[in-house]
Amino acid sequence: MSFLQAARPSAPHTEFTIGIGGSVTVSRFAGGRTRIAIIGTEGPSIDMYADSLALATLADRAEARDSAQIFEQSARGGSVWLARIGDAYDIRAVQSAQTIGVHFNVLQSPTLLAMLRGLPRVYPDPPLGIDRMPMALPDNPGVSYPKSLRRSQKEGMVIVSVLIDTTGLADPSSIRVVQSNDTAFTTAVVESIRHMHFLPAMARGRKIRETVSLSYVFAWPR
Repeated sequence: MSFLQAARPSAPHTEFTIGIGGSVTVSRFAGGRTRIAIIGTEGPSIDMYADSLALATLADRAEARDSAQIFEQSARGGSVWLARIGDAYDIRAVQSAQTIGVHFNVLQSPTLLAMLRGLPRVYPDPPLGIDRMPMALPDNPGVSYPKSLRRSQKEGMVIVSVLIDTTGLADPSSIRVVQSNDTAFTTAVVESIRHMHFLPAMARGRKIRETVSLSYVFAWPR
C-alpha cells in the first residue's frame, strides 16, 4: 500500500519528520496557508507561514533538476530554500539573521518532498469542523538515535498515530505504531512523544482532543 495520498488534503493536517541536523513540521490550513517549523538539533528553531502552492512548486522544481540547485520561495517572516544534491536534499529556513538547515538523505527525502507538496500519509481525514489540528511546538526535543544500533548504523522509519489532549500533551495509551522496522526505533519514538508538547486541536473556538500522525526517519550521518 502506498504511504502517500494522490490529492492534497481538504482539512488541516500536520506532518513531522526528522532529518540529519534537525526536524521539519508542516501544517496545512484552509485557504492555502502552510505553517512550516524547522528545528535544529541544538535547540534553535524558525517558525513561519508560507503559501502552500509555493512550497509544492519548490519541491517540484528541485526534484526536476539533475544537478545541485538552490531555489527560494518567499514566506511571511522569512524564506524557505531547498537544494537537491543527487537524490538527497537540504532544506533551510532564513528568518532575520538566523538560518537553520536540515539534511535529508535518499531514504528521508521522499517524506520531505511529500510534506512540502501536501501529500500526507494515508490516515483517516480529520473530521469536518476542526479549525486546527494538533501542532508540535518548535522547542520540542528531537528523537535520539538508539545506542544499541549505533554499531550497525541501521536506518529506518517509524510512523505512529497519537491522541493529543486539550492541554497539548500526548496520551501515552493512545500511541499506535503504524510502521516500524526495529523495536529500538519504536522505543525511542514513543519515549520522545511522552515528553512532547503540542498546540491542541481547535473546533469552534474550543480546544478538543484529536489524533495526529507523526513520522520519524532514522539515518546514520555519512
